[in-house]
Amino acid sequence: MAKLQRPFNPEALAPFAVVSVRCPIGADSLMIWRYTVLVPVQEELPDGTSREIASAVDLNRLERMLADHFGGFSTPNAMPGYRGFGARDPLLPQQSRESNLQAALIVYAAACGASDRYFLALRRELEDALGEGVILIERQDVTII
Repeated sequence: MAKLQRPFNPEALAPFAVVSVRCPIGADSLMIWRYTVLVPVQEELPDGTSREIASAVDLNRLERMLADHFGGFSTPNAMPGYRGFGARDPLLPQQSRESNLQAALIVYAAACGASDRYFLALRRELEDALGEGVILIERQDVTII
């Protein structure tokens, strides 16, 4: 059964794109947060076929939005490039296994509550738009020297 999907909507993040989420990179020993957003691009189905999840248009909108809101982003790999494998439903690990390709986007943000609120809203928007149950966003403490 196909999952309900719609285009990614950058406007959903506009209320969370406050000035305080941008970090002033370049200061000595500045503590900031690095968020890694894993965006599923393609699901590989058991019959050998695949299904597009995030389209090139979705990724382009997401990239432009992050560049506007944070001044830029990084990718640790050629997009898409990370392969994910695991259970869609942790209570049924063998019956719900899937494999997919993911794009990873790395964003440096100010270490503040507004940044967490932004990325929680981003996760909700991506989950809703892409019809995915869980979008993984990781946060790490980083010191710029």
